Amino acid sequence: HTDDEILWVEHDKTLSEQGIDESFLLVVRRKYFYESNQNFMNPQEINILYNQCRDSILSGTLLCSVDEATKLAALQLQVQKSNFVDTSFKLTDLKDYFPKEHQKSLKAVEKKLKEEWKLLNGYSEIDARQRYVILCQNLKLYGTSIFLVKEPVEGKSRLTTVLLGITKESILRLDEKTKTVLKSWPVDSVKRWAASPNSFTIDFGDHDKNYTVMTSEPTAISNLLSGYIDLTLKKHRVQATDSGAAGVALMEENIQPGQGVIISTSGQPNKATTQEVGARAQLTERIGGAKSNQISRGLPSSTVIYGKGGVSRVKLVQPLKFTSPREAFLHKLDHLTKYLNEEVENA
Repeated sequence: HTDDEILWVEHDKTLSEQGIDESFLLVVRRKYFYESNQNFMNPQEINILYNQCRDSILSGTLLCSVDEATKLAALQLQVQKSNFVDTSFKLTDLKDYFPKEHQKSLKAVEKKLKEEWKLLNGYSEIDARQRYVILCQNLKLYGTSIFLVKEPVEGKSRLTTVLLGITKESILRLDEKTKTVLKSWPVDSVKRWAASPNSFTIDFGDHDKNYTVMTSEPTAISNLLSGYIDLTLKKHRVQATDSGAAGVALMEENIQPGQGVIISTSGQPNKATTQEVGARAQLTERIGGAKSNQISRGLPSSTVIYGKGGVSRVKLVQPLKFTSPREAFLHKLDHLTKYLNEEVENA
């Protein structure tokens, strides 16, 4: 099970615009995992997270050991059946409480499960739900959105299946069967990315070479990555420190799904290229009727491109002189916020 199977409601469209009427069943889920561990605001949030975590555990999306699965099963039993009663306990019922990969171990863990359930005597339903979520938050892949993708095998003309994971901090390359992390990149090392109809490419700049995968969900991956980077920018604005770089410019470009256009710079002022991302990259000289050197003049190599919808005009924040890195960072974000507000008003 992966996130390819989840159909998210588009938040920039109404339900009717998406063909959703009263006959549809909608489920509230958390898409972006940006909370601190054990940080719960209210019972409603606990219930949402509990249902999502439980489904992820039972489907095998969120991996856990047999011991962890036993503790989680005891908590689920406490939620659904309340305090332990030996006469109501049947081994055949446990298939609804254990992930499939551990169901062969049910007989071996029966005694341990009874002990764990007895320890929860007196736990209210909401307390058991909260404890369940806390245990899930401590699992290695908690908060990881996983997509089934294919990548080229180096030196060969074939593709191999792997999993692409995205979290608030990292981009992960995972083994398809074991979900072992094969490689990890920090989210803040991403320079730019683009989605073509059947592929997704991430440019890590000097941190690593470009990473391209074939996928049936390029837009979903792009939107998720864009959302995490947007949350990171908002967090930095609130917690701005002197570690920011002075005079950093930011560019945003909205890309139509399937168009897969990257606007990049060579690191030299007044020189830029545009590139279409796909099976074969091709250079072009114009984007939206404007020459690339006109829309990218003076832009340093640190460039971020994300979003969806029609291609919009690029707004640049020109590098200026500031007395401190903090002042430069706040100026950049204020300028970008003002521009985005103007775009909304003129839309």
